[in-house]
Amino acid sequence: MASSLQKYPSGFLALLFLASSFLPMHVSNSTPPHCHNDESFALLQFNQSFVLDRSASFDPSSYPKVISWNQRGDCCLWDGIECDEITDHVIGLDLSSSWLYGSISSNSSLFNLVHLQGLNLADNDFNHSRILSEFRYLSHLTYPNLASSGFHGHKPSEISQLTRLTSLYLTGGVDGINGRRLLELKVPGLERLVQNLTHIQEIYLDNVDISSTVPDNMGQIPASIGNLHSLTTLAFALDNFGGPLPSSLGNLTNLSILGLIQNHFFGQIPSSFANLTELTNLTVSNNNNLTCGSLSWLSEKTKLTLLSVGQCSINGEIPHVIEP
Repeated sequence: MASSLQKYPSGFLALLFLASSFLPMHVSNSTPPHCHNDESFALLQFNQSFVLDRSASFDPSSYPKVISWNQRGDCCLWDGIECDEITDHVIGLDLSSSWLYGSISSNSSLFNLVHLQGLNLADNDFNHSRILSEFRYLSHLTYPNLASSGFHGHKPSEISQLTRLTSLYLTGGVDGINGRRLLELKVPGLERLVQNLTHIQEIYLDNVDISSTVPDNMGQIPASIGNLHSLTTLAFALDNFGGPLPSSLGNLTNLSILGLIQNHFFGQIPSSFANLTELTNLTVSNNNNLTCGSLSWLSEKTKLTLLSVGQCSINGEIPHVIEP
């Protein structure tokens, strides 16, 4: 049942998505909600579209959450389900690392769960399914996590219509035969995302083919990303980004994590990075033509706990900003 998809954690981002892979569940002493019949039916249909395969999840602590689902039970009590305590609607679905193997089609009952706010399907194998335009029906989504789940193809422009998003996790795989990235976000797709997702706080793009029609066939970070003032995490790894880093990144003064690993950025790190006073993690390694300069501005970054600047040309010594 294994596909040609190579599923592996690619360092920095893989650790981050695993650490964030569970949706928050509310704890209350009030009367527990009771599942709506149509949503219970939709969940059971969604479950029946997959088989359970241990090799579909690489997390060693993974287990099949759906195995506890009972056709006659209250779905609000099922593993991985969160219901609203007032309306009883299903608002959270966390099936991360649940051994799910199969495809998600355009008529999937998943898209009937229109009250979903949190959706976590990370670390499963959806067998090269596309990220479908039908995701736009889940208009209440704030947290979709589709990391390391075997999706492929172009990310549809309709995703940018989900204007309530506060987090976006996309991790692509690699075709084991030709080494091609399976998940693509074509320019101006990223710029459209930046324009519409004004509430976004976390963006993780890992092993996603960011490309464009420019001669070098690489995507660039749009300058408009500096308008996302709520961003606390921005992480791009193995995404085929190129070009210079926009100085507007320095406008993201709430950033605590900035990861720009194994892309093709070149030029000087903008001096505006000195404005990023909340940084705890900074990784710009493995961009062969990126120049870090003197990094003297790091001496003021008292919150910094992780710094990775491998293969980034440095003038002078790195300031001692991290305690051994």
